[in-house]
Amino acid sequence: MKNFAMKKKDSKTFILNYKVEENQIRMHLASKETYVIPYTVENEKNVLGRMKQQVLNADAFENKQKKKFSDAIVNLLVALFLIGIATYVLIFRKQNIPIFIPIVVISFGGLMVLAAVIAMKKSKKKIKDIYKNRMFIAHEKKLNENIKSNQNILYHTSSRTKEVVSSMLLKPQAAFTFNTVDKMKYKELKQILENIERAEQFGFDFVSEKKEVVQENSIKKNQPKKKKERKNI
Repeated sequence: MKNFAMKKKDSKTFILNYKVEENQIRMHLASKETYVIPYTVENEKNVLGRMKQQVLNADAFENKQKKKFSDAIVNLLVALFLIGIATYVLIFRKQNIPIFIPIVVISFGGLMVLAAVIAMKKSKKKIKDIYKNRMFIAHEKKLNENIKSNQNILYHTSSRTKEVVSSMLLKPQAAFTFNTVDKMKYKELKQILENIERAEQFGFDFVSEKKEVVQENSIKKNQPKKKKERKNI
């Protein structure tokens, strides 16, 4: 997840993600430090619980990012207005104004536009990350229950997302965690939930269908190949 810490000192205990390897849990913190603890089921539950609280306590951070986004929009509009006025003066030059002044204003306005667009993109990414993680918390149980019986819920997601989630099915941990969700986009998680909803509405039995396909393929493989008859000329 993104860094939702409000203060610099909080970033030292803010968990971005973690990795289980060699009987250890390696936590990557927002302070760019790595914190290692022994792997136990209870320790992993505590890590996930802390990450959940980070998302649930992100209201103040979300409001801050929304304010930054709205401020950036205002700055963008001001910059475009200045560029418009300066361009008009530069083209028509009705007033006795040195040519370098509108050029400087246009250049400054261009920098303001660039800074505003970058600020808007950064804030939007952080806000969407909060929404994505909240969505995951709200539907965690549904996601993990459905993926066990129906991998078709991953339709219309990237190959990376399919690979990450599918690989988790081979492990004892849940397939959908904050770590797996961190590797997918907001719209992908939303798409997966829409796929689940659609599957529930249709009520198809995907598990039996998959087994039938496997059996059919195995029967075809075991069938002896027919030899082609040679035609006598």
